Amino acid sequence: MSRETAAWSLHTALQAIRERKLNASEFLHDLLAHERQVGDFNAYITPTRRQAQNHAATADKLAGHAGALCGIPLVVKDNIDVAGVPTTAATPSLRHHVPTVDAAVWRRLSHAGAVLLGKTSMHELAYGITGVCSAAPSALNPVLPGYLAGGSSSGTAAAVAAGLAPAGLGTDTGGSVRIPAALCGIVGFRPTTGRYPHDGILRISPSRDTAGLMARTLEDIILLDAIITGNARKTQTAAISPRQIRLGVPLPAWRGLSPEVAQVAYSSLDMLERAGYQLVETGSELLAAAPEALLDSATSIPLAETADAIADYLHAAGSRITFSEVVQAIASPDVFQLLAPLRDAPYPQLRYRRAIARQSSQRLEAAEARRAYRVDAVVMPTTALTAATAISAST
Repeated sequence: MSRETAAWSLHTALQAIRERKLNASEFLHDLLAHERQVGDFNAYITPTRRQAQNHAATADKLAGHAGALCGIPLVVKDNIDVAGVPTTAATPSLRHHVPTVDAAVWRRLSHAGAVLLGKTSMHELAYGITGVCSAAPSALNPVLPGYLAGGSSSGTAAAVAAGLAPAGLGTDTGGSVRIPAALCGIVGFRPTTGRYPHDGILRISPSRDTAGLMARTLEDIILLDAIITGNARKTQTAAISPRQIRLGVPLPAWRGLSPEVAQVAYSSLDMLERAGYQLVETGSELLAAAPEALLDSATSIPLAETADAIADYLHAAGSRITFSEVVQAIASPDVFQLLAPLRDAPYPQLRYRRAIARQSSQRLEAAEARRAYRVDAVVMPTTALTAATAISAST
């Protein structure tokens, strides 16, 4: 039964529990049996299996009153606080940092009946897209043996794709939910910054960071989003004909794709068109930043905000660890190279202010362009390349 239940979506598992085909403890038992069969793909920094079993048993005793999630196990990226469980952000200086209060985003899921199955692996301090980590084993890609899961929310993506958990939380600054979700073949949702509460999350860029969701179906994403935002009773979506929807296709974002990505991405466009959606080809004006400007805003803004953001998180948690001590102990060479200069001098404020102003201007221009083209959404590949091996990622 473990292989079958491991493939269940969150909705399927909830329906089975509500119909008393099994209970939360039995579902968790099947997931753990599946993990013993296939391995954990280095998905966890801190697994909480015993705690999950205890909480699932409690949910079973509350049958019918255990909340919307009925004791379903979820996984949480290790820069999101869960009381009593270390939040390490995959960096050595925080190895023994144990928060006493849940992050608000997890508290809302927990109050709805979610059970923590583990804190998941990540690119150190969420500063990378490969998921390579020197302080803990790098999460592996369950659907592409020998390759990485992508990052920075690598462990959550690996756990969901492998069937270790039906869904989980990540965080996204510039792709950290979307990239590993795409590389592992699951659904990743990065909401608009500010849609989810941020307290209790070790952020690196308050202007860009947000918690995000990963699951195997969009239906599951909609449910979890509704619980987090408090709209759990408003999850019904209106029936809209595809022929009413206009999708913008910004051609600059479709250039430079690897042959493997191009084949799948263009095939997806064909599927959308055959289904009746209207595809509208445009230039880069639909994008919040032109491709050549994306890298600058994706690095300048976080680098300018990281020192204060990490210091603020540590202060709010009552920790005596300083930002300089965090940087000094960084294990990953790529992350240390980025953050070491911030110990001695703040990021140039003029460059930061220019990046913020440019980002705001480009967002307004993109919104106006979308109105002019009358497009409802923009379609483009999440990544230009497929997943990397550990060797290629390090270079």
